[in-house]
Formats: sequence, C-alpha cells, structure tokens
Amino acid sequence: IIGFYSYNYNLNTPQKKSALKLELLLVNDRKIFIDSIEGMDVSVLINIVKILQSELNFEIIKKNKFNNRFWYSKK
Repeated sequence: IIGFYSYNYNLNTPQKKSALKLELLLVNDRKIFIDSIEGMDVSVLINIVKILQSELNFEIIKKNKFNNRFWYSKK
C-alpha cells in the first residue's frame, strides 16, 4: 500500500453514524475502494483509519480542498 485517501474521522462531529470512504492505492497502481458502508458507528471508522495509520506508519500528507478527503502516506 502506497497510501490511502479517507475523510478525517478524528474531527469531533455530533453524528453517530457515517459512511466509510476509503481508497487504498497499491504499489502496482491498482486501487481498492471501500465506501458506503452505511450505519457504521463513527468510532469504528476512526479505529479503521487509526489502525491503518499505525500499522503502515502513515500520516496525513495533504488535504483535498474540494471533498475534504486527506491523503495518508509516508513523508
């Protein structure tokens, strides 16, 4: 995995549920999309992003202004 795009689920939001939006970019330029898993608790989404960040040693590199997604990767 080279990196991934995801919303920043660490923001304090009052919503209890959200859709998961995650796009993984692989070394061979292939992509894996995980999205629209509706009804998941926000804490589950936060845990998924944090685990990916931790296990892959990724951090937020840049933010896409248009859709509020962040690129997570190694610097």
